[in-house]
Formats: sequence, structure tokens, C-alpha cells
Amino acid sequence: MASHNLNLLGDIDEKPNIGKVEGIPRRVANVTFKPLTINLKSIPTGIVKYNDDCLLVSFKTNEIYKYKYSGKMIGKFALSKGIEVNRMYTMTNGNIALSDCGNACIQVCNMTGYVIKSIGKGVLTKPCGIHVDESANVIYVAEFSISCVYMFDIDSGAHLEIIGTQKRYSDISGYSDVALTKTGKVLVTDEGNHQVLMYDKTDKELKALIENGHEDGMVRWPHAIAIDGDDNIIIASNHKLQLFKSDGNFINRFDNKEDRITVPNQLCIINPCMVAVANNTTIDILTYDKYTQISKISTSRELMKNYRFHISLND
Repeated sequence: MASHNLNLLGDIDEKPNIGKVEGIPRRVANVTFKPLTINLKSIPTGIVKYNDDCLLVSFKTNEIYKYKYSGKMIGKFALSKGIEVNRMYTMTNGNIALSDCGNACIQVCNMTGYVIKSIGKGVLTKPCGIHVDESANVIYVAEFSISCVYMFDIDSGAHLEIIGTQKRYSDISGYSDVALTKTGKVLVTDEGNHQVLMYDKTDKELKALIENGHEDGMVRWPHAIAIDGDDNIIIASNHKLQLFKSDGNFINRFDNKEDRITVPNQLCIINPCMVAVANNTTIDILTYDKYTQISKISTSRELMKNYRFHISLND
């Protein structure tokens, strides 16, 4: 059996504040891997894929950190003071759209931290998850404070439309994330009502796609959503990660007890059948199978190259 022993620090000037590095053996396919833990000081709020082997991670500060999939931190860059980076979206031109809690708006910046434009000032209150439809030049923003989705023109910044109830549930629950299917349907995680909603532009209505409940195939406190290349839906909710078909039919739950999923507040797809999850105080990379439970995952050569790591961000 092979095991991966990773150099997590490398040759960088500013290194994470590490107390210890831990590993717990796991089996993925027919290969044993050793996930590693880096103890840092913050909890991640945003995580997105950048290039082929890199993650960008935010911590609700004005800094964005770069990590290799191996767990190695390779750098960071800073935006203007006062910006608090929450969720992020990487655009095809290399720029990043991000929800800024400090200024209650969307910022679009480049990889040096230079802010190109600000969108939604005076309209947004608590911007959370975002999705950019670059073909239509529209950015969707999940507004946490009043449970709705705002649509803006990405070029002009003009406010186009509002989707949702515009109803305040509480200070700790609302619409947390938004995604767009290949057919143009808008999906929203509604933490206030413990459900995932679907908006069809044809009938202009929000409907419950995945309902409230503790059983597999249902959600409690859905925090994040992603759509894979087959239009399958991945939902991160309290204590579990689940895969659904585009019509909301349940496929499987792909975390296990060993993964210790508690509050997975953000996720992104980094490769086919592979996701990175910001899980409370860790970042985990997990593989999933589109048809069966993770315990029956394929032993293909491609999957044997994959591994899981987690970066612990405890104080």
C-alpha cells in the first residue's frame, strides 16, 4: 500500500502558525493515504478552485490564501483594508468575484488584490454565496439578511431582478448560497427553512426541491451548493454531504463517520467526482461516486491517484 507524506510548508516566506501535523490513515479505492492537519488561527468562509491544482481560501478578512491540493500554502494576496472576503467565484478571465461583508457589496478583483469594480452598494446588506453566469453577464447574490437572491449586470453593475421572499427569518439564518444549472434554473440554499429551493425563469416561482428533515435525502441547515459537470447537485448541510440529480432525486450521501463532517459551510468542485469542503475548522478534499455510496467507490486508476487531506484551522 502506498502512503503520501507531504511537505506542507515548502519554501515560502510567511508560513502558517503550526502547532502540530497529524495524520489518520484512510483507504480510498485500493490505496492507503495519510491526511494531514495544519493548525491555523481562523475558520474559512470561502473556498474556490484556481487553476488546475490550487485552492483560494478566505477567512472573512481582506486576505486570500493560496493552497495546493496537497495542503501546501504557496502564498497570499491582500485587498484594500475594510474588505471582508466571504464567498468567492473564479471567472474564466482569471478575476475573482467575491461577497464583501465589510462593505456590503460584491467586489471584482484580480489576482494581485486590485479591485476592478464594486457592485450592489446600497442594495445588499449581508451578501453571501455568489454565482456568475458569464454567458449572460449576470451575477447572482444570495442575500442572507432578507432571504432573497439579487441579480446584477456584471458589466454595468445595474440591479436587474430579485428572486425570493425578502423575508427576515432571524439574524443567523437566511439564503446562504446560490448556483445555476445547465438549463438555467437557479438553486438556493434556504437555511431559514432548512430546504433547497429551485427558481424556474419560465414560471417565475421558487419551489422546494429538497426538503427539511434529518433523514438522508433531506437537509438541515443547508450551507452550500455546487453543480457538477453532469448537472448533479451537491449539498453541504449540517453533518453531511449529499448528492442529488438535477430534478432533486437523491443519489447518495458520500461522507462517512471518519470524515467528521460537522458544519460544512462552503464547497467547490475541483475535479470530476472530487470536492473541496470547508468543514468548520478544516478543509477536506473528498471523492464521491455518482451512482453508489462512497464505500463502494470505483478502484479505477484515476481515483487511485486521488487522496484526502484536511487543513485544521483551530485557534
